[in-house]
Amino acid sequence: TIPQNKHTDSARTVFRKFKYNIFHLSTFMNHYMRHMKFMAFDKMLINYYRRIKSKKVLSEINDEFDYFVCGSDQIWSPFSPFVDDTLFLTFADKEKRISYAASIAAEYIPKDKEESFIGYWKGFEEISIREEKLKPFIEQNTRVATSVHIDPTLLHSRKFWSTLATVPKKFHEDKFVFCYFLGEKSHVQEVLDKYNVDGLKVVDIMKESQYYVISPTDFLGMIKKSEFVVTDSYHGTIFSIIFHKPFVIVNREGKSNDMKSRFETLINMLSIGDRWADTMPVENMYGLDYVKIDNLIMREQKRTKEYFQRRIRR
Repeated sequence: TIPQNKHTDSARTVFRKFKYNIFHLSTFMNHYMRHMKFMAFDKMLINYYRRIKSKKVLSEINDEFDYFVCGSDQIWSPFSPFVDDTLFLTFADKEKRISYAASIAAEYIPKDKEESFIGYWKGFEEISIREEKLKPFIEQNTRVATSVHIDPTLLHSRKFWSTLATVPKKFHEDKFVFCYFLGEKSHVQEVLDKYNVDGLKVVDIMKESQYYVISPTDFLGMIKKSEFVVTDSYHGTIFSIIFHKPFVIVNREGKSNDMKSRFETLINMLSIGDRWADTMPVENMYGLDYVKIDNLIMREQKRTKEYFQRRIRR
């Protein structure tokens, strides 16, 4: 994995953050502890290439590898300030560029970015994305064959993720609802009331500091152990599916760009049906057929294998 260069803050921004942290020390410590746990998780599972400090140096690694694959979450988002031509593998020879389930996480490409994005996409011999919504736009404007594939996390089995999952000791005996929200939470209690959580503890990991500092492995373990999941997160939804949990999806609040298409693609691809909190009947909460869903995931895993066999010339 080639690590992405970190954004460098201005001196003014650094000073402002320093001043804030001095007066909000407990918040700073929570962020720091969480960051360190994520770094430990990275170190355990990810083999990083040396950090690249310039595009000139990046272009020099073209001869070191046979292929380059891009496919991270929101790696092609037109609304992210960190997305540039590097994330479209422009430093590599065209025949070495492979995208896999590259996430655009948007309903459209803004007019001022259409030309550059179309140009980047033309640099691929074939394209794989994560959301169905922009597939026609890409194919019509680039004439490059485009496929939609499942999120990379679904390429691993439930058993694989279970071996990584850990549960904090204080949750070993509890029965709880797992809440994970990346947007605002104004309707959370309304959703919890609708789906009858009486008698169950509510764990909202982004709200309370005792949950905020959990590790990625604890995150997996708490989804696995929960009674059901309420989330506005795409990967919160995916890990609910992996661990065969009943789940409810809440529309993301507080975001300027709509990311709903990624959920719709996932739900349609796996024939899951309506899981949106504002429309799903209460009686459907536990009505998921995970035998059928697992079979569809295996079908998509096979499609992924065929895609890479086609892309990697032997």
